[in-house]
Amino acid sequence: MRRSRKSTTPGKTIIPAGYRLTVTSWENDADNYNTVVLEGLTLEQVTFNVELCKLFENSTDWENLLCNLYEPDDEDVARVHAALIPLMKKFHPEEVARCEGDDEMLGDIAMDYLGDLSLTYGEWFTRVCESWKVEYIPNEIILEDVTEKFK
Repeated sequence: MRRSRKSTTPGKTIIPAGYRLTVTSWENDADNYNTVVLEGLTLEQVTFNVELCKLFENSTDWENLLCNLYEPDDEDVARVHAALIPLMKKFHPEEVARCEGDDEMLGDIAMDYLGDLSLTYGEWFTRVCESWKVEYIPNEIILEDVTEKFK
């Protein structure tokens, strides 16, 4: 699952049935906002992603801070990975088995999921999850591009 699962065909955009998660994040001093949308998710997939978002919501607990890390030291990286690993064990046991007890590798894989949510991006190790919203789309939606009719 990477970013939006929306598919396009010439003249049409198809939004798949399932859960839709919209995540808005920022970095530094609340700048460089970014919003991503994941669509066509299962209940388990959206639950996992929401749990990730909750971990990276803005916090004033500076000793355990996970979000908004620019140049993390080894302790920061270990703290972020330690927070991610239980979620990986719960929702992605196949990844846990593949890593054969290598928590550093498992943490790195978990960081890829954060990338899908734009909670890690560019030079920032982690970003702040400003907000998230879950919607349910019961049936596939097909949008037809009719722009040419108005030119």
